Amino acid sequence: MPFEETGFDASYVVAGSKYTFPLDRKSIIKDSVLLLKNVLIENITDPQASNRTVNERFVTPEWPDLPVTYPLITVEQTGFESEKVGMQSSNTLNNLSFEINVWSKNNSQKDSLTGSIFNVLEQKSELMSLSGLFDLRFVSMINLDETGPQGIHRKMMEVQYTWPSHTEVT
Repeated sequence: MPFEETGFDASYVVAGSKYTFPLDRKSIIKDSVLLLKNVLIENITDPQASNRTVNERFVTPEWPDLPVTYPLITVEQTGFESEKVGMQSSNTLNNLSFEINVWSKNNSQKDSLTGSIFNVLEQKSELMSLSGLFDLRFVSMINLDETGPQGIHRKMMEVQYTWPSHTEVT
């Protein structure tokens, strides 16, 4: 039997740029990371924007292969848990976990950027719900400073969203 997949198809404007994210079962992992990354890019000022090369990014979904300019924010999807709403239902509630890391050579800057991320995610929770990501939860926030001569400071933040989905048997 073929399946018909449905999800949320939301268009919205973030800082003057239009993004369309149909968060459905086929693309939820990739698109949810891109959505989160773009919300951070559009709402947090890069303190080193004038010093970055063309290939460098302030917010990235993975660790860059090339040398970086600090500070740097990395976003990745780290967990996915799905639960059916009922025995006779094809509806599911899915919990998506994301790890957001702030990397900096300065402790104060690391904490300031982490506070900005916290603030932006809280302020944009309604925007995120338009894409289908509801119920923002801040699960943990841990300092993980790196040892060594460069003294890179890192704060890891874990956030979770609930994403309801529906699959129909046709």
